Amino acid sequence: MSQATLKRELHAAIKQAGNKDSTFDAYWPVVMDFVNTTRRHRGNRITRDQITEDDVYYFRNVLANDRNQSPRTVNQAMSAIRFLFERVLHRTLEQRETDPLRLKQPTRQRRRNISANQITQVIQALSPHDQLIALMMFGCMSRLNDILNLRIKDLNFDFQQAEIADCKHDHFRIVPLPESLHQRIHQQIRNVEHFHRRDQQRGNPGVPVPKSFATKSPTAPLLIDWFWLFPSRSLSRDPSDPTAPKMRWHINDDAFRKRFTAAVRSSGVRRRITPHDMRRAGATHFYRRTKDIERLQTILGHNSIEQTFDYIFEDEIAISGQDSPIDAILAA
Repeated sequence: MSQATLKRELHAAIKQAGNKDSTFDAYWPVVMDFVNTTRRHRGNRITRDQITEDDVYYFRNVLANDRNQSPRTVNQAMSAIRFLFERVLHRTLEQRETDPLRLKQPTRQRRRNISANQITQVIQALSPHDQLIALMMFGCMSRLNDILNLRIKDLNFDFQQAEIADCKHDHFRIVPLPESLHQRIHQQIRNVEHFHRRDQQRGNPGVPVPKSFATKSPTAPLLIDWFWLFPSRSLSRDPSDPTAPKMRWHINDDAFRKRFTAAVRSSGVRRRITPHDMRRAGATHFYRRTKDIERLQTILGHNSIEQTFDYIFEDEIAISGQDSPIDAILAA
């Protein structure tokens, strides 16, 4: 089984299924890990027709038992392997009746309730550029990639709204754009205009736009409206198309996560806080202030109220040291 062929077929199947390149980025390392693990277990090279569900179960047990990965991580890997079987190998992945392929996950995931003071400490440890990203994640209650994928045209200052179009599940939604951030965002747009002028002077091809729209409007990649709100400092190629010209993409999400982690450590906050916790914390503070769970569901883009209730920290907030009887004892 040629690695190049398998990679090409997997990428094509993911695109055909209507998924994003981020799905390929998540699935491909799992698929290669599965292939290499199966080869080591079998002791020889294998063809795609020789792979069986026994190999899948062996891989699952390696992840869960030998590598001690969490049920959630293992189940995500199994989703990738199921996609490989059904969409690339065009075979049905049979499951054992007494041993379901997916592991049982806890009904509630561990979450981190972050105070306003801790948020302030972390944000102050970031650079002004990264501060705006973190503040928008909190204030717009949006994922990191939602913010990084914002283009100038997506911002509506008059209505205090931002349009999230290129998001996790392709659910177009409108999120709040707090007035308190408008001045910072306008300053960021002025910085983006500098990138735009420099790219025009150097004859750079601009920014990537949806292919269907690029065909309809060939000048769109050069328009300031389509520029990223947080563009990368360097030009790069589309990883899925090595022949494409170098263009201006948005900043790398992994690079931001590393800077965010470093800021948490230097801030003095002795807790594990990730960028996504900013979105959760923003949603929790919104609910505490408004008690409008349906509106919050719309903002977050969740499919159900139950998902939104599980997302916020309201039950954790209700539990505090004030509930403990020890204060009365120590005060006596």
